[in-house]
Parts: sequence; C-alpha cells; structure tokens
Amino acid sequence: MRSNRRGQSVIEFALSLPVLILLMFGIVDLARAFYLDIQMAGAARAGARYAIQSDVTDIGSNVRNEPANAIPNDTSTWGNAGPAGTYDKCTTSGQPCGDPGGCVLSDGNWTASQLGCFAIRKCTLNASSGDSGSCGTFGAWGTRPGDGKAPLGARGLEVIVVYRFSPESTTIRKFVGGPQLALIQTAYVHVDYTVSASG
Repeated sequence: MRSNRRGQSVIEFALSLPVLILLMFGIVDLARAFYLDIQMAGAARAGARYAIQSDVTDIGSNVRNEPANAIPNDTSTWGNAGPAGTYDKCTTSGQPCGDPGGCVLSDGNWTASQLGCFAIRKCTLNASSGDSGSCGTFGAWGTRPGDGKAPLGARGLEVIVVYRFSPESTTIRKFVGGPQLALIQTAYVHVDYTVSASG
C-alpha cells in the first residue's frame, strides 16, 4: 500500500512540474518587465528634469544614462537616438531631438537590434492642470519650447521613452500577443527658461 502512495506522489509531481516551471519563467519575465518599466519611467523623468534647465541641455544623454544598469547607452540599443546618432544630443532649440516619429514601433525608424527610443515634443499645458499635468496641444516630435515652430508660446514639454521588451518564456509571449511588448513611459514638464541666442 505504501509503495502505491509513493508512486502516486511521483506521478503527481511529474505532472505538476512542467506547470510549475512555466509559472516560474512567467514570474521571472514579469519581474524583468516591471524592472525595465521602472527604469523607463526614471529615464523619462530625467529627460524632463534636464529639459527645464535651458533650451540647450542635452536631453538625449540624460535620458539614455538614467537606466545605465539596465540598458546599455550605445547606438545599437538606442538606434538613431543613440550616441552620435542623427537625433542624439538635442543641444540647440532648432535641432530635432529624439525620434522624429514619436518612437512608434511600426513606423520604420527602429533598427533590428534597437531596444530603446526616446522622443520629445513641446506642448501647451491644459489650463486646468496649471504648471504640471497633461498637455492639450502638441507640436511635432523633436520640437522644444522656443524653437519658433508651432504651437508658438508653448511652455510644456513631453518626454516619451519606449523599450522593446522580449519575454523569454513562450507563455508570456502568447499572453501579450506577440514576441515583443512596448514598455512606454511619459513625463510632462513646464519649462520656464529664456531661449538662448544659439536657438
């Protein structure tokens, strides 16, 4: 009788082990996604913090340096918005800053190996939100206050950071509906600086 119970326990364990392993991998993937999402939020806030200093601060370097432990600050990871990329530094108010398409995964601006993207655009803050909150009218991607482009007089700035997350487990891939999941974080800030002569 005892050997039958032991045999039954072994069979039950063998049947439940694959489910437990899938569950464990799913938990690890969700923890990775949560960690990277926190890093992206920090990167968006870092870009906003540096954007309020002046119209010539290097928003790009500050966005990319914030998640340094989680995401490498190199061109293969950040694409054209990476170091020495076309939309890298944003050091003048007339220079396009960040991805010109707003970091949309399907817009063709992403390279095959690119994992991260940032974009900025100026905006007019909603009257009800005061100096912080949400924007009502947006400029084109890559614009910042004081660049002479519409909307004129805009004193708000939106910073968006996107990370292309690839789950390791097939269970999570099926759950999210594909091989990749876009982690998106946005920060809004009111800028109140005088436009420099170089802008």
